Amino acid sequence: MSDKTNEKNKLETLEKRVQELEKENAGLKATLEQEAQEHEKVSMDLAIGLSEAFVVLQKISQGDFSVRASEDVENELLARLGVVINRTNDALSAAKAQTQNMIKELATPVIRVWDEVLVLPLIGTLDSQRAQHVMETLLERITKDGARIVILDITGVPYVDSLVAANIAQTMEAVKLVGAEGMLTGIRAQVAQTLVKMGVKITGVETKSNLAEGLKEAFRRLGVKAIQEKQPGD
Repeated sequence: MSDKTNEKNKLETLEKRVQELEKENAGLKATLEQEAQEHEKVSMDLAIGLSEAFVVLQKISQGDFSVRASEDVENELLARLGVVINRTNDALSAAKAQTQNMIKELATPVIRVWDEVLVLPLIGTLDSQRAQHVMETLLERITKDGARIVILDITGVPYVDSLVAANIAQTMEAVKLVGAEGMLTGIRAQVAQTLVKMGVKITGVETKSNLAEGLKEAFRRLGVKAIQEKQPGD
């Protein structure tokens, strides 16, 4: 075989190898481009998911516990993040509800001062929502304790207008309907003057100047005699 033939064969072999390398490079390039597109999609989905999660966290920080983070997503990191956010949200929501219940209980401290005698000292404003809670709590305690006399002390209520007076009257009426006697104490002089000027009347409810007088009347009705013990040296 001549040198020219050998050289031709080598050239053909080299050309075939070049073609094979070009095909391999083309395949590698396509693979890299596909992987780059997939990475770009993952990065974009991650950015969108993180942005949505941030919005949810922002609403939760503002006290909106009705929002939920996405858990059913392809990205495992975002799915785990959604689970953590929702569990935290549920815990915060439960804590808020518990705190609100505690505040309501503290705002309506029904006290059993004697057998069949309950006292509810009110402090602060008495709007319609709170008045409804006061009524529900009071009626529940009357039924539970078998109370005969209920004293509603409003010494700590700074302002009484027609709406507050109506709420008090409704509460006292509800007390009567469950078989107990209602009494209102603690109407300060300033409040009384305001009610007179506004023409507001609280009818059908016995009133006493202060809680002590109300308790004396309650004991009198129950036939209980209060004896003041003498202190040493008196």
